[in-house]
Amino acid sequence: MKKLNFILITFASFLILVTACNSSSKLLETGQYDLAVTKSVVKIQKDKENQKNIDVLVKAYPKANDKNLEKIDYLQKEGRPDRWESIYSNYIQLKRRQDLVKTVMPLKYNGRLLEFENRNYTDRLIEAKKNAADYFYHRGKDLMKEGRKISYRNAYSNFEKAKKYHPVYNDIDRLMDETYNLGLNKIVLSVVNKTKYRLPQDYEKQLLSLDFNAIDKNWNRHFAPMGQYTNSDYDYSVKVVLRNMSISPERIKENVITETKKIRDGWEYEYDARGNVKKDSLGNDVKRPKYKAIRCDVIESIQFKDIIVEAYVDIYRNSTRKLVKSYPISAEGHFQNIARIARGEIEALSAETRKTLGGQPVPFPDDFQMMFDAIPAVKDQVHQVLRQAQTLYQ
Repeated sequence: MKKLNFILITFASFLILVTACNSSSKLLETGQYDLAVTKSVVKIQKDKENQKNIDVLVKAYPKANDKNLEKIDYLQKEGRPDRWESIYSNYIQLKRRQDLVKTVMPLKYNGRLLEFENRNYTDRLIEAKKNAADYFYHRGKDLMKEGRKISYRNAYSNFEKAKKYHPVYNDIDRLMDETYNLGLNKIVLSVVNKTKYRLPQDYEKQLLSLDFNAIDKNWNRHFAPMGQYTNSDYDYSVKVVLRNMSISPERIKENVITETKKIRDGWEYEYDARGNVKKDSLGNDVKRPKYKAIRCDVIESIQFKDIIVEAYVDIYRNSTRKLVKSYPISAEGHFQNIARIARGEIEALSAETRKTLGGQPVPFPDDFQMMFDAIPAVKDQVHQVLRQAQTLYQ
Protein backbone atom coordinates (compact mmCIF):
# COMPACT_ATOMS: atom_id res chain seq x y z
CA MET A 1 0.00 0.00 0.00
CA LYS A 2 2.84 2.37 0.85
CA LYS A 3 4.43 1.68 -2.54
CA LEU A 4 1.13 2.40 -4.32
CA ASN A 5 0.73 5.65 -2.43
CA PHE A 6 4.26 6.68 -3.36
CA ILE A 7 3.59 6.00 -7.05
CA LEU A 8 0.32 7.92 -7.00
CA ILE A 9 1.87 10.88 -5.20
CA THR A 10 4.81 10.93 -7.60
CA PHE A 11 2.47 10.87 -10.59
CA ALA A 12 0.33 13.58 -9.08
CA SER A 13 3.37 15.74 -8.37
CA PHE A 14 4.44 15.42 -11.99
CA LEU A 15 1.04 16.60 -13.18
CA ILE A 16 1.19 19.49 -10.76
CA LEU A 17 4.46 20.62 -12.30
CA VAL A 18 2.85 20.51 -15.74
CA THR A 19 -0.09 22.61 -14.53
CA ALA A 20 1.86 24.79 -12.10
CA CYS A 21 0.52 28.03 -13.57
CA ASN A 22 -3.12 27.03 -12.98
CA SER A 23 -4.79 26.71 -9.60
CA SER A 24 -7.10 23.75 -8.93
CA SER A 25 -10.12 26.07 -9.01
CA LYS A 26 -9.04 27.49 -12.37
CA LEU A 27 -8.69 23.96 -13.74
CA LEU A 28 -12.18 23.18 -12.47
CA GLU A 29 -13.61 26.29 -14.15
CA THR A 30 -12.03 25.39 -17.50
CA GLY A 31 -13.36 21.82 -17.45
CA GLN A 32 -10.00 20.15 -16.78
CA TYR A 33 -11.54 17.96 -14.12
CA ASP A 34 -8.91 15.23 -13.96
CA LEU A 35 -6.09 17.74 -13.49
CA ALA A 36 -8.21 19.65 -10.97
CA VAL A 37 -8.58 16.45 -8.91
CA THR A 38 -4.87 15.74 -9.09
CA LYS A 39 -3.80 19.24 -8.09
CA SER A 40 -6.33 19.51 -5.27
CA VAL A 41 -5.22 16.13 -3.83
CA VAL A 42 -1.58 17.23 -3.79
CA LYS A 43 -2.56 20.42 -1.97
CA ILE A 44 -4.71 18.50 0.52
CA GLN A 45 -1.87 16.06 1.23
CA LYS A 46 0.05 19.05 2.57
CA ASP A 47 -2.92 20.49 4.49
CA LYS A 48 -5.97 18.31 5.22
CA GLU A 49 -7.85 21.38 6.48
CA ASN A 50 -7.58 23.15 3.11
CA GLN A 51 -11.30 23.67 2.53
CA LYS A 52 -10.77 25.51 -0.75
CA ASN A 53 -9.11 22.51 -2.38
CA ILE A 54 -11.48 20.07 -0.70
CA ASP A 55 -14.31 22.02 -2.32
CA VAL A 56 -12.60 21.66 -5.71
CA LEU A 57 -12.16 17.93 -5.11
CA VAL A 58 -15.83 17.47 -4.21
CA LYS A 59 -16.93 19.17 -7.44
CA ALA A 60 -14.24 17.92 -9.84
CA TYR A 61 -14.05 14.25 -8.82
CA PRO A 62 -17.55 13.17 -9.91
CA LYS A 63 -17.33 15.26 -13.08
CA ALA A 64 -14.01 13.63 -14.05
CA ASN A 65 -15.51 10.18 -13.39
CA ASP A 66 -18.61 11.02 -15.40
CA LYS A 67 -16.48 11.96 -18.42
CA ASN A 68 -14.81 8.54 -18.38
CA LEU A 69 -18.06 6.66 -17.78
CA GLU A 70 -19.83 8.54 -20.59
CA LYS A 71 -16.96 7.74 -22.93
CA ILE A 72 -17.07 4.06 -21.96
CA ASP A 73 -20.83 3.96 -22.49
CA TYR A 74 -20.47 5.52 -25.93
CA LEU A 75 -17.70 3.14 -26.98
CA GLN A 76 -19.62 0.08 -25.79
CA LYS A 77 -22.74 1.15 -27.65
CA GLU A 78 -20.65 1.51 -30.82
CA GLY A 79 -20.03 -2.22 -30.52
CA ARG A 80 -16.73 -2.10 -32.40
CA PRO A 81 -14.06 -4.57 -31.22
CA ASP A 82 -11.27 -2.07 -31.89
CA ARG A 83 -12.69 0.17 -29.13
CA TRP A 84 -11.79 -2.17 -26.26
CA GLU A 85 -8.31 -0.68 -25.83
CA SER A 86 -9.84 2.77 -25.34
CA ILE A 87 -12.43 1.32 -22.95
CA TYR A 88 -9.62 -0.28 -20.95
CA SER A 89 -7.73 3.04 -20.90
CA ASN A 90 -10.77 4.84 -19.49
CA TYR A 91 -11.22 2.23 -16.74
CA ILE A 92 -7.53 2.63 -15.85
CA GLN A 93 -8.09 6.38 -15.46
CA LEU A 94 -11.06 5.76 -13.21
CA LYS A 95 -9.12 3.35 -10.99
CA ARG A 96 -6.04 5.56 -10.86
CA ARG A 97 -8.11 8.60 -9.88
CA GLN A 98 -10.00 6.62 -7.21
CA ASP A 99 -6.74 5.29 -5.73
CA LEU A 100 -5.29 8.80 -5.71
CA VAL A 101 -8.26 10.24 -3.82
CA LYS A 102 -8.02 7.41 -1.26
CA THR A 103 -4.61 8.76 -0.22
CA VAL A 104 -6.25 11.79 1.45
CA MET A 105 -9.32 10.12 2.91
CA PRO A 106 -11.03 10.56 5.35
CA LEU A 107 -11.76 14.28 5.01
CA LYS A 108 -14.14 16.71 6.70
CA TYR A 109 -16.19 18.98 4.45
CA ASN A 110 -18.56 21.62 5.79
CA GLY A 111 -18.40 20.10 9.24
CA ARG A 112 -19.22 16.52 8.26
CA LEU A 113 -17.24 13.46 7.20
CA LEU A 114 -16.77 13.31 3.46
CA GLU A 115 -17.25 9.99 1.66
CA PHE A 116 -16.93 9.01 -2.00
CA GLU A 117 -18.39 5.89 -3.56
CA ASN A 118 -15.75 3.17 -3.80
CA ARG A 119 -16.21 1.19 -6.99
CA ASN A 120 -14.56 -2.10 -7.85
CA TYR A 121 -13.27 -1.88 -11.42
CA THR A 122 -11.35 -5.17 -11.39
CA ASP A 123 -13.84 -7.28 -13.36
CA ARG A 124 -14.39 -4.57 -15.95
CA LEU A 125 -10.65 -4.03 -16.36
CA ILE A 126 -10.10 -7.77 -16.88
CA GLU A 127 -12.95 -7.94 -19.39
CA ALA A 128 -11.66 -4.92 -21.33
CA LYS A 129 -8.10 -6.27 -21.36
CA LYS A 130 -9.21 -9.68 -22.61
CA ASN A 131 -11.46 -8.21 -25.31
CA ALA A 132 -8.73 -5.81 -26.42
CA ALA A 133 -6.28 -8.70 -26.57
CA ASP A 134 -8.72 -10.79 -28.63
CA TYR A 135 -9.17 -7.93 -31.07
CA PHE A 136 -5.42 -7.42 -31.54
CA TYR A 137 -4.79 -11.17 -31.82
CA HIS A 138 -7.36 -11.72 -34.56
CA ARG A 139 -6.48 -8.44 -36.26
CA GLY A 140 -2.86 -9.62 -36.44
CA LYS A 141 -3.92 -12.89 -38.05
CA ASP A 142 -6.03 -11.04 -40.62
CA LEU A 143 -3.12 -8.74 -41.49
CA MET A 144 -0.85 -11.74 -42.10
CA LYS A 145 -3.17 -12.88 -44.89
CA GLU A 146 -2.35 -9.75 -46.91
CA GLY A 147 1.18 -11.03 -47.49
CA ARG A 148 2.89 -7.62 -47.58
CA LYS A 149 5.84 -6.49 -45.48
CA ILE A 150 3.96 -3.54 -44.06
CA SER A 151 1.11 -5.91 -43.14
CA TYR A 152 3.48 -8.28 -41.36
CA ARG A 153 4.93 -5.35 -39.40
CA ASN A 154 1.49 -4.16 -38.39
CA ALA A 155 0.57 -7.75 -37.49
CA TYR A 156 3.64 -7.96 -35.26
CA SER A 157 2.58 -4.73 -33.52
CA ASN A 158 -0.90 -6.16 -32.95
CA PHE A 159 0.48 -9.41 -31.53
CA GLU A 160 2.71 -7.37 -29.19
CA LYS A 161 -0.36 -5.59 -27.82
CA ALA A 162 -2.32 -8.84 -27.56
CA LYS A 163 0.49 -10.38 -25.52
CA LYS A 164 0.71 -7.30 -23.29
CA TYR A 165 -2.99 -7.33 -22.49
CA HIS A 166 -3.63 -11.07 -22.18
CA PRO A 167 -0.55 -13.31 -22.66
CA VAL A 168 -2.38 -16.64 -22.80
CA TYR A 169 -2.33 -17.45 -26.52
CA ASN A 170 -0.34 -20.62 -27.09
CA ASP A 171 0.96 -19.56 -30.49
CA ILE A 172 1.58 -15.85 -29.82
CA ASP A 173 5.38 -16.16 -29.61
CA ARG A 174 5.52 -18.21 -32.81
CA LEU A 175 3.33 -15.69 -34.61
CA MET A 176 5.48 -12.81 -33.39
CA ASP A 177 8.66 -14.56 -34.60
CA GLU A 178 7.05 -15.32 -37.95
CA THR A 179 5.72 -11.82 -38.59
CA TYR A 180 8.97 -10.27 -37.40
CA ASN A 181 11.02 -12.28 -39.88
CA LEU A 182 8.55 -11.72 -42.71
CA GLY A 183 8.42 -7.98 -42.01
CA LEU A 184 12.18 -7.49 -42.06
CA ASN A 185 14.11 -5.89 -44.88
CA LYS A 186 17.01 -8.30 -45.26
CA ILE A 187 20.00 -6.54 -46.79
CA VAL A 188 23.03 -8.49 -48.03
CA LEU A 189 26.46 -6.87 -48.35
CA SER A 190 29.24 -7.87 -50.73
CA VAL A 191 32.43 -6.46 -52.24
CA VAL A 192 33.03 -6.08 -55.99
CA ASN A 193 36.63 -5.52 -57.09
CA LYS A 194 37.09 -3.42 -60.23
CA THR A 195 40.60 -2.23 -59.46
CA LYS A 196 43.77 -3.43 -61.17
CA TYR A 197 44.86 -5.15 -57.96
CA ARG A 198 44.10 -8.64 -56.78
CA LEU A 199 42.56 -8.39 -53.33
CA PRO A 200 44.41 -10.15 -50.51
CA GLN A 201 42.83 -13.07 -48.71
CA ASP A 202 40.27 -12.08 -46.03
CA TYR A 203 40.09 -8.53 -47.39
CA GLU A 204 36.33 -8.76 -48.06
CA LYS A 205 35.70 -10.36 -44.66
CA GLN A 206 37.53 -7.59 -42.82
CA LEU A 207 35.92 -4.83 -44.89
CA LEU A 208 32.42 -6.14 -44.18
CA SER A 209 32.98 -6.83 -40.47
CA LEU A 210 30.79 -3.83 -39.67
CA ASP A 211 29.00 -2.99 -36.44
CA PHE A 212 25.57 -4.09 -37.62
CA ASN A 213 24.04 -3.38 -34.20
CA ALA A 214 24.81 0.30 -34.75
CA ILE A 215 23.47 0.23 -38.33
CA ASP A 216 20.33 -1.90 -38.04
CA LYS A 217 17.31 0.28 -37.38
CA ASN A 218 13.59 -0.42 -37.23
CA TRP A 219 12.86 -3.21 -39.71
CA ASN A 220 16.22 -3.20 -41.53
CA ARG A 221 18.76 -5.96 -40.90
CA HIS A 222 22.14 -6.24 -42.64
CA PHE A 223 24.00 -9.47 -43.38
CA ALA A 224 27.45 -10.31 -44.75
CA PRO A 225 27.31 -14.06 -45.46
CA MET A 226 30.57 -14.23 -47.50
CA GLY A 227 30.94 -16.65 -50.37
CA GLN A 228 27.95 -17.91 -52.35
CA TYR A 229 24.41 -16.79 -51.53
CA THR A 230 21.10 -16.39 -53.35
CA ASN A 231 19.71 -12.90 -53.93
CA SER A 232 16.18 -14.22 -53.56
CA ASP A 233 16.89 -14.78 -49.86
CA TYR A 234 17.36 -11.02 -49.42
CA ASP A 235 15.30 -7.96 -50.23
CA TYR A 236 18.17 -5.59 -51.02
CA SER A 237 21.81 -5.93 -52.06
CA VAL A 238 24.48 -3.47 -51.02
CA LYS A 239 27.60 -3.75 -53.19
CA VAL A 240 30.79 -2.00 -52.16
CA VAL A 241 32.32 -1.53 -55.61
CA LEU A 242 36.07 -0.87 -55.35
CA ARG A 243 36.68 1.30 -58.41
CA ASN A 244 40.29 2.36 -57.99
CA MET A 245 43.22 2.03 -55.60
CA SER A 246 46.12 4.47 -55.98
CA ILE A 247 49.22 3.31 -54.11
CA SER A 248 52.16 5.72 -54.07
CA PRO A 249 55.81 4.73 -54.56
CA GLU A 250 57.98 4.24 -51.48
CA ARG A 251 59.57 7.57 -50.52
CA ILE A 252 62.29 8.60 -48.11
CA LYS A 253 62.93 12.19 -47.10
CA GLU A 254 66.08 13.08 -45.17
CA ASN A 255 66.72 16.22 -43.15
CA VAL A 256 69.78 17.34 -41.21
CA ILE A 257 69.23 19.45 -38.10
CA THR A 258 72.35 21.02 -36.58
CA GLU A 259 72.63 22.42 -33.05
CA THR A 260 75.66 24.03 -31.39
CA LYS A 261 76.53 25.01 -27.83
CA LYS A 262 79.46 26.55 -25.94
CA ILE A 263 80.78 24.51 -23.03
CA ARG A 264 83.51 25.16 -20.43
CA ASP A 265 86.91 23.76 -21.37
CA GLY A 266 89.29 24.43 -18.50
CA TRP A 267 90.79 27.94 -17.77
CA GLU A 268 93.35 30.44 -19.05
CA TYR A 269 95.41 33.41 -17.72
CA GLU A 270 94.38 36.99 -18.24
CA TYR A 271 97.02 39.30 -19.70
CA ASP A 272 97.51 43.04 -19.50
CA ALA A 273 98.35 45.39 -22.38
CA ARG A 274 102.08 44.51 -22.13
CA GLY A 275 101.42 40.81 -22.36
CA ASN A 276 102.07 40.09 -18.70
CA VAL A 277 99.81 37.90 -16.55
CA LYS A 278 97.47 40.03 -14.50
CA LYS A 279 97.67 39.92 -10.71
CA ASP A 280 94.91 40.34 -8.18
CA SER A 281 95.18 42.44 -4.99
CA LEU A 282 96.96 39.59 -3.19
CA GLY A 283 99.49 39.10 -5.97
CA ASN A 284 97.93 35.93 -7.33
CA ASP A 285 97.68 35.23 -11.07
CA VAL A 286 94.27 36.09 -12.52
CA LYS A 287 92.53 33.22 -14.35
CA ARG A 288 89.26 32.99 -16.29
CA PRO A 289 87.12 30.08 -17.62
CA LYS A 290 87.83 28.92 -21.16
CA TYR A 291 84.97 27.80 -23.50
CA LYS A 292 84.77 25.82 -26.69
CA ALA A 293 82.00 25.34 -29.25
CA ILE A 294 80.55 21.85 -29.79
CA ARG A 295 78.19 20.64 -32.53
CA CYS A 296 75.81 17.78 -33.16
CA ASP A 297 73.87 16.85 -36.30
CA VAL A 298 70.52 15.08 -36.11
CA ILE A 299 69.91 12.96 -39.19
CA GLU A 300 66.14 12.67 -39.70
CA SER A 301 64.86 9.99 -42.06
CA ILE A 302 61.13 9.95 -42.88
CA GLN A 303 59.57 7.05 -44.81
CA PHE A 304 56.27 7.62 -46.67
CA LYS A 305 53.77 5.46 -48.50
CA ASP A 306 50.09 6.28 -49.17
CA ILE A 307 46.96 4.68 -50.58
CA ILE A 308 43.71 6.23 -51.83
CA VAL A 309 40.68 3.99 -52.24
CA GLU A 310 37.80 5.18 -54.45
CA ALA A 311 34.57 3.21 -54.47
CA TYR A 312 30.80 3.26 -54.82
CA VAL A 313 28.23 1.87 -52.43
CA ASP A 314 25.45 0.68 -54.75
CA ILE A 315 22.06 -0.35 -53.36
CA TYR A 316 19.80 -2.64 -55.43
CA ARG A 317 16.24 -3.82 -54.91
CA ASN A 318 16.49 -7.54 -55.59
CA SER A 319 12.86 -8.02 -56.66
CA THR A 320 13.37 -5.65 -59.62
CA ARG A 321 17.18 -5.86 -59.92
CA LYS A 322 17.19 -2.09 -60.24
CA LEU A 323 19.69 0.31 -58.71
CA VAL A 324 18.02 2.30 -55.92
CA LYS A 325 20.90 4.65 -55.21
CA SER A 326 24.67 4.91 -55.61
CA TYR A 327 26.93 6.67 -53.13
CA PRO A 328 30.53 7.61 -54.09
CA ILE A 329 33.03 7.22 -51.26
CA SER A 330 36.76 7.84 -50.88
CA ALA A 331 39.20 6.89 -48.14
CA GLU A 332 42.92 7.12 -47.51
CA GLY A 333 45.61 5.17 -45.71
CA HIS A 334 49.08 6.39 -44.76
CA PHE A 335 52.34 4.78 -43.72
CA GLN A 336 54.96 6.96 -42.06
CA ASN A 337 58.05 6.06 -40.07
CA ILE A 338 60.49 8.56 -38.57
CA ALA A 339 64.03 7.75 -37.42
CA ARG A 340 66.32 10.38 -35.86
CA ILE A 341 69.98 9.61 -35.21
CA ALA A 342 72.52 11.94 -33.53
CA ARG A 343 76.02 12.36 -34.99
CA GLY A 344 78.56 14.46 -33.12
CA GLU A 345 78.67 15.62 -29.54
CA ILE A 346 75.21 14.91 -28.12
CA GLU A 347 75.71 17.47 -25.33
CA ALA A 348 75.15 20.16 -27.97
CA LEU A 349 71.49 19.15 -28.33
CA SER A 350 68.69 20.78 -26.36
CA ALA A 351 66.57 18.69 -24.02
CA GLU A 352 63.62 18.97 -26.44
CA THR A 353 65.69 17.70 -29.36
CA ARG A 354 67.05 14.77 -27.38
CA LYS A 355 63.49 13.61 -26.67
CA THR A 356 62.90 13.24 -30.42
CA LEU A 357 65.85 10.91 -30.95
CA GLY A 358 65.22 7.28 -31.65
CA GLY A 359 63.61 4.93 -34.08
CA GLN A 360 65.18 3.27 -37.03
CA PRO A 361 64.32 2.66 -40.66
CA VAL A 362 61.91 -0.26 -41.16
CA PRO A 363 60.84 -2.25 -44.22
CA PHE A 364 58.10 -0.56 -46.22
CA PRO A 365 54.68 -2.28 -46.11
CA ASP A 366 53.80 -4.07 -49.34
CA ASP A 367 50.75 -3.14 -51.40
CA PHE A 368 48.58 -5.79 -49.74
CA GLN A 369 49.38 -4.37 -46.30
CA MET A 370 48.53 -0.87 -47.52
CA MET A 371 45.13 -2.18 -48.66
CA PHE A 372 44.49 -3.64 -45.22
CA ASP A 373 45.67 -0.44 -43.49
CA ALA A 374 43.05 1.56 -45.43
CA ILE A 375 40.17 -0.75 -44.41
CA PRO A 376 39.17 1.20 -41.23
CA ALA A 377 38.76 4.40 -43.25
CA VAL A 378 36.74 2.61 -45.94
CA LYS A 379 34.54 0.93 -43.31
CA ASP A 380 33.84 4.30 -41.73
CA GLN A 381 32.59 5.62 -45.09
CA VAL A 382 30.43 2.52 -45.64
CA HIS A 383 29.00 2.92 -42.13
CA GLN A 384 27.94 6.48 -42.88
CA VAL A 385 26.28 5.45 -46.15
CA LEU A 386 24.32 2.62 -44.53
CA ARG A 387 23.02 4.99 -41.85
CA GLN A 388 21.89 7.45 -44.53
CA ALA A 389 20.25 4.72 -46.58
CA GLN A 390 17.81 3.59 -43.86
CA THR A 391 14.91 5.51 -45.41
CA LEU A 392 15.42 3.95 -48.84
CA TYR A 393 14.19 0.53 -47.77
CA GLN A 394 10.48 -0.15 -47.97
